[in-house]
Amino acid sequence: MELEFALLFLSALLGHGSALMCYNCRGEQCEDGRNVEQCEDGGLCATQLKRQHGADTSITRSCATSDTCTNFSLNLGYITSQMSCCSNDLCNTGPDLEELNGQYCLGCLHMLNDFKCNRTGVVHCKGSQTKCGSLRSVHKKDGHNITIDFQGCVSESVCLLVSTKIIFGAETGKQFECCDGHLCNGSSRLESVPVALLVLCLYLLVSNNN
Repeated sequence: MELEFALLFLSALLGHGSALMCYNCRGEQCEDGRNVEQCEDGGLCATQLKRQHGADTSITRSCATSDTCTNFSLNLGYITSQMSCCSNDLCNTGPDLEELNGQYCLGCLHMLNDFKCNRTGVVHCKGSQTKCGSLRSVHKKDGHNITIDFQGCVSESVCLLVSTKIIFGAETGKQFECCDGHLCNGSSRLESVPVALLVLCLYLLVSNNN
């Protein structure tokens, strides 16, 4: 802690008191005072969490510019990602624990190597994830078509993003389509199965009555 205060005091003496001091580290916790950096003027402190199914959670804390730092949260089933931004010295101590909010959406429980959803299911939303979202596109990379099929719980801020680079680190060419209501982000591919079953049941009912 003494090193933290020394860095803050030195920053003020050098005439950069308006620039934030933020934690800069990876992992669950930062060691007090050892992983601190001074941001450029106008910078923010950021915490980003990323998790893929079957892999460890990645947490990164650092300085960020205002155009690359946005508060968002999403749970796509196979992928979970969250970013929080703040404007006080050493405020990026998160991520804060998000509790279930009662919303649930269709998400991708298993994904193929080209980011195409292989198995869908219900995912339960947390915190600010009040919308159901989906993002489907095909774009070329190194001469090959890459299919992207994301769906799940998203915060409203995700719906407003015009670029997905801040979430995935790459541009997908499309933005999330969002809706209100449980399981409202189902595709026609997912909805065709229940419809077919309903038609079959009606047919059997009519046949039995005759």
